[in-house]
Amino acid sequence: MLSPEEKMSCFTVCFYFLLAELHDDMGGTLSGITLYSHLVNDLLDSGKYTEAKQSANIIQQSANEMNHTLRDLIWAFSSEMDTPQKLIEKIDEYIVWMAKSKNIKVHQNVSEISSAINLPSKITRNIYLIIKEAINNAVKHSQASELEITIKPTPTSIFFSIKDNGIGFDIDHVQSGHGLITMKNRSAEIKSEIIVISTITQGTTISLVYIIPHPG
Repeated sequence: MLSPEEKMSCFTVCFYFLLAELHDDMGGTLSGITLYSHLVNDLLDSGKYTEAKQSANIIQQSANEMNHTLRDLIWAFSSEMDTPQKLIEKIDEYIVWMAKSKNIKVHQNVSEISSAINLPSKITRNIYLIIKEAINNAVKHSQASELEITIKPTPTSIFFSIKDNGIGFDIDHVQSGHGLITMKNRSAEIKSEIIVISTITQGTTISLVYIIPHPG
């Protein structure tokens, strides 16, 4: 059993982690909502009602994304993330929800992960946030019409990938963009490997390989 001091230390770590996640995931969204709110007022004053409606729709979509982000963070710190199958279900829920917003077709190549595989909360949380970032990139930036998600366990690892048929990008020129640094930092934290393959006009594949630690 944890001592009061240890409990407080755990609480403090979780609190600051949550603050960092809120800043990373929602800071830009809040700024965008503020910007578009001012824009809507200006457009209405100018009688540009069609443009004002388009901006209002963007605000609504951004608010929906914030709501989803908050629910994701709550899930990431709850006991509901304690099995591999629930991780798969959460990833599936997110990719379907995001793809629907852009009318993107989703192909699922997902195998069940044995419940005997132990995925501590820190591992599950980082895997989910990495895959979520890969999905966000594909939906928001790739201009893809199709996404393929693959989840395959092996005796020694679990393989995840998000593949799109979009416009691709030059990896050498976007190392600091597309959330790549964040994904690489998260993967390093859980001793995993991120692989990014992208070709202009042919799409992008972002893969994560999580090595299952040997007991003892």
